[in-house]
Amino acid sequence: MRRPENYLIFIVIILMTGGCAYMSHDVTIDPHYTASSAVTGQNRPVSLEVVDEREDQDIGRRTDMYGMGALITNEQDVADVFRSKISEALKAKGFEANSADTFPKLKVEVRAIKYTTSAGIMRGGFLARSAIKIIAKNGSETYEKMYRSSVEKKKFFLPFADSNRTQINDSINEVLEKFFQDESLFKFLAAEPTVEQSS
Repeated sequence: MRRPENYLIFIVIILMTGGCAYMSHDVTIDPHYTASSAVTGQNRPVSLEVVDEREDQDIGRRTDMYGMGALITNEQDVADVFRSKISEALKAKGFEANSADTFPKLKVEVRAIKYTTSAGIMRGGFLARSAIKIIAKNGSETYEKMYRSSVEKKKFFLPFADSNRTQINDSINEVLEKFFQDESLFKFLAAEPTVEQSS
């Protein structure tokens, strides 16, 4: 037989997590994925441009069982956050990021950082998604690719702010991992620029 205090604890947890849904949350984007070292670039300079192309600057909402809740926002310059991490990755791969108008060029578009929820019978679904697109140019050749990631969790109660932040950053780490492990891209950047042949 369940003791009355067990039900009390259960009710308190529901009230606490339910109340969290109406408290706004500013998420700090702090990806910690580190690219593996390589000698691909041989200290070759790469013209790096990073832009924030998200349609909506808000990340999502902290929703309750009725689908309502406060916004999850971010006050950072997202492009700067990604630029710093990508510059580190390029250095680890043997490249030097700069802003010169020379080949090779690497443009990174941050397309999505989103957090959505879905209601279930017993548990809710909490999904963090990230997407970036890269456009690399080396002479007359172009290399384009989209990287996507999603991290989903099923929980009985509404996640607290720290859990939301961790899940969102895990999604960003995953998309950066796919980017940094694309050896075809780094070989493309390391190659000599191609020149169009005149007819």
